Amino acid sequence: MGIVMISGMVFSIAAWVWMALIACIAAGNDETLSKSQKSAQISISVLVPIFGAIVVLHLVHQHQPDAIPRRLVPWPFSSIIFGEPIPENELRDDRENPLTGNIERIDRALGGMDGD
Repeated sequence: MGIVMISGMVFSIAAWVWMALIACIAAGNDETLSKSQKSAQISISVLVPIFGAIVVLHLVHQHQPDAIPRRLVPWPFSSIIFGEPIPENELRDDRENPLTGNIERIDRALGGMDGD
């Protein structure tokens, strides 16, 4: 049990340091920020574990996306930071949608009882 807890702590600290480092690099590369804004964002990314770095990276991405080294951002955080949408399922049949598909089928079966 002790090894699992220690491993979890080591992983959490490593994730915090990694994300804070990426946020510091991104804030430093953002040319739209003043020195005080860069200092504030770097402080937030270091002092607020993981969440602060995610917020800083998201803000930097809105103003200057090229400032973030995208290949260094780990998978679970990339969709939060970059706002990449989940790809749409091309094999989905809209008739299976319980909100619209079933209503249309029931309406057709009843002969279009929508007040006509």
